[in-house]
Amino acid sequence: MELISKAENNVKNRNVQTLILYLLFFYFIWALKELWFIDYFHLFEETAYALLEATAKILVWIVPIGLYVKYDLKIKPIDYFHMNVHVKKDYFGVSFFLHLLVCVLSLKSISLIKKHFIFYCH
Repeated sequence: MELISKAENNVKNRNVQTLILYLLFFYFIWALKELWFIDYFHLFEETAYALLEATAKILVWIVPIGLYVKYDLKIKPIDYFHMNVHVKKDYFGVSFFLHLLVCVLSLKSISLIKKHFIFYCH
């Protein structure tokens, strides 16, 4: 019984140490990105800046936690984050919402164009 509790404590300690190491590494990389790389990101045009910013966030936020779940917790990240549940229902809901959003924005832009056009025609 005592051996089992020591083994469980070792596993818990290793998990806590791994998590603390991950958090320190995350903080260091994110601070480096915000303090140093941000100056280089602003040198690019708006579209390239947005893509670089999104890539940096994916590399710093998503990839490490996926690796942590896969190799330390030994669980598939897709299963761990429940990304394989209700895919068809979610796909339909998201696609319907995006379609509705595009329709609303299109109607709004058309009405703005008409107002702008009528204003300049008179």
